Amino acid sequence: MPLEYYFNRHLRWSLFWENPNYAAAFLACLLGWLWCAQRSLSLEVEFKRLTLGSLFVAYGFELCVWFLLAKTYSRGGLVAAVAGMLFFFGLHGASYTGWTLVLRNLITRVAVVAVICIAVGFAPRLSPAYAMQDNSVLNRLEMWKGAMTMMHDSPLHGWGKGLGGVAYVNWYQPLDAPQRPIGFVNSYLEIAVEQGTHILFVALACALALVLMAVKLGKRHAWALGAGSVLVTWFTANLLTSLWADMTLWILPGIAIVCLVGASLATPLFSSLRRKQGVASDAPTWEQDAPATLKALAISSAASLLICGLLVLAGGAMSKDRKFRARPLRQSDAVLVSSRGKAGEEQAVCEVWVDGAVFGNFWGKTLRAMLDEVPGIKLLVYAPWARENVYLDKSPRVSIYSGFQVEAINDNRNHAGKVVFLHPNGRPPVGEAVSNVEKVACFPAIDTSPYSMPWRIWAAKHAERLLYSPQGGMRIMPSANPSFWRELLFNE
Repeated sequence: MPLEYYFNRHLRWSLFWENPNYAAAFLACLLGWLWCAQRSLSLEVEFKRLTLGSLFVAYGFELCVWFLLAKTYSRGGLVAAVAGMLFFFGLHGASYTGWTLVLRNLITRVAVVAVICIAVGFAPRLSPAYAMQDNSVLNRLEMWKGAMTMMHDSPLHGWGKGLGGVAYVNWYQPLDAPQRPIGFVNSYLEIAVEQGTHILFVALACALALVLMAVKLGKRHAWALGAGSVLVTWFTANLLTSLWADMTLWILPGIAIVCLVGASLATPLFSSLRRKQGVASDAPTWEQDAPATLKALAISSAASLLICGLLVLAGGAMSKDRKFRARPLRQSDAVLVSSRGKAGEEQAVCEVWVDGAVFGNFWGKTLRAMLDEVPGIKLLVYAPWARENVYLDKSPRVSIYSGFQVEAINDNRNHAGKVVFLHPNGRPPVGEAVSNVEKVACFPAIDTSPYSMPWRIWAAKHAERLLYSPQGGMRIMPSANPSFWRELLFNE
């Protein structure tokens, strides 16, 4: 059962989706096809093939959609619907009806939507004063800043699908922030962070090319303006919510894409065939259509490149306020973390094999809290899901194996520096894996692990150090004794 969302005690309708923003995006896209149907019906009524009642039914259906959209209380959905409306009626007026009718249509719809928003209690949520103190807006802005910084720090190496939110919380979110986002509430930034800026470039280029395709076809076919309106609405909605991963929301935009691409391919083909048969046709042939198509592709590619470049540059400007940079390796199996200004050094100062039971679900925050006042640090951090025997650095100064990760050590690797077994929850090492190096095993003050006795025997047999941390359990709390952790783990 989906969660329930409220605004000023008004239930926000989610309809069949997991949150109201998804429902609002679908309804906003539906409006584009409704406007297209209304135009077709008005022509049928004008030629007296249909009665005026059928047109009133279409307008009534649009009114219902606006009402449902208002009941979602989604500002992003409303903004997307307005963007699609401006696209449809603006180009429709320029190509067919003239600006007088366009303004009349727009003013009428704006007035009706304003009345609906006031009637359902949506209007206060749209006020700038409310938005400036709304946590959903402030959190979005903070996450977008972090996402752009992540784009700058790792433009071509994505964090992996679904891992962008975890990476943000670990390495970029302010330490005192309690929110735990799973994404960036922006499909474009999410794609750039998780897949790489080059994938965002391709996605933007395709999106802009489709809109230009709708503009070109709309001069000859009014239905193309409806398809273009759906796409403009869809692309705008993705600016304010992460929608691209939900396949059900692709139904209406998908139909628009198929119609536009199909018409763009079929129109020149049929025109060429007709002319070969001696039938007159005012539609362009392949040869006539090629220059316009190439121009549209060049414009969309240039605009996409510009947008990606500006996002990366903006991330660079915002990165000055952040102490650490992080770069994913092997799709977030490992992360190279360094203080700002230390990116040129290749060798990590130390490596950390993370167990969430020791460092917490967001281990990056724990490590940053430990190292907040340590200058010039550089870490190679292996995630809990990292595969064994995948070593990206051969000679770190300190190797830290936490929790179950103590069993990741083996004879296939030589350790050059100190090895720390932190709150071990696995068997002690055997063989020559850590011979001839300093070794420390650190247990929590209250140790309930079944492996405690084997480690004590191991320490006594090899004359290794045993320590007890100032923690009552497995989970590390850096604020309890930060100097202890920095000295034990990082020799600081």
